[in-house]
Amino acid sequence: MPEELILTDADKIGEGRGRRVYAYPGHPEWIIKLHKPFRKKKLQLLRRQMRYMGRRFGKYRHSIFEAEEYTAMVARTDRIPDFVPGYRGLVMAQGEIGAVFDAIRQPDGQIAPTLRQFLVAEGYSPALEAAINHLWAQVVAFRCVVSDPNLSNALVQRRDDGSLRLWLVDGLGERTVIPIMRMSNWVFHRNTTKSHQIMLERARTVKRG
Repeated sequence: MPEELILTDADKIGEGRGRRVYAYPGHPEWIIKLHKPFRKKKLQLLRRQMRYMGRRFGKYRHSIFEAEEYTAMVARTDRIPDFVPGYRGLVMAQGEIGAVFDAIRQPDGQIAPTLRQFLVAEGYSPALEAAINHLWAQVVAFRCVVSDPNLSNALVQRRDDGSLRLWLVDGLGERTVIPIMRMSNWVFHRNTTKSHQIMLERARTVKRG
């Protein structure tokens, strides 16, 4: 990777509450997540002092959570998870530190839509429900901690044979002071089952078009 990248508006793929996402120039197989500054909140200093991960990694903590959970899944299973984009490291871009992940693209080369975008465009279907259920079966198999089942945190990839595959691209890792989901199998399965049902319920309520 080069020491510093120059990004343009043409490279921008999307933007969430905490990060901006860009295509990696010259490497369509990767994307870059640039972190936005913290939004100031009441008692922000106290909040920061109480959050160990916040003190260690500051605004980069979301990508660190993802990278840490990705590595933990590999360590637990000796396998590479195929429902979470691979983490490729950090890079300097536009004077900022960006986290590099694998890009999830469609067969035509376009970035896969979020689950919410897919639902608006194509609606809910038995095939999509099966893909959601398969995603959460993989989450359980790899014991992946998912902190947020938001419909914008998953991408829907249509494969060459027309089948659907979901990828988790955000909301990974435990965001609590005490990592209770890592410590307790019962809590992990209870919370994961709840998140699975929340994603299904939210997906069924999205209006097409």
